[in-house]
Amino acid sequence: MGNGKQYGAERKAKIIIEAIEGERTISEIGGREGISPKVISNWKREFIDNAYKAFSISKTEKAAEERAEKAEQKERELMAKQ
Repeated sequence: MGNGKQYGAERKAKIIIEAIEGERTISEIGGREGISPKVISNWKREFIDNAYKAFSISKTEKAAEERAEKAEQKERELMAKQ
């Protein structure tokens, strides 16, 4: 299993955008963040594969997704405290 560290969508996006910009290699970013380059590559592929969604869903759907993600994050945090 991994190190158990959880990364929220916003943090993942920042990491992936940095990787796409190309100023640092995925290996450099992974070393700094403590994340396997393979994981970052997977996140990058998922990010690119789903980029169209930023333009295809309504604001209502986007807001609902954000609320659901926040609820899931809060649940993970509560479960980690148990």
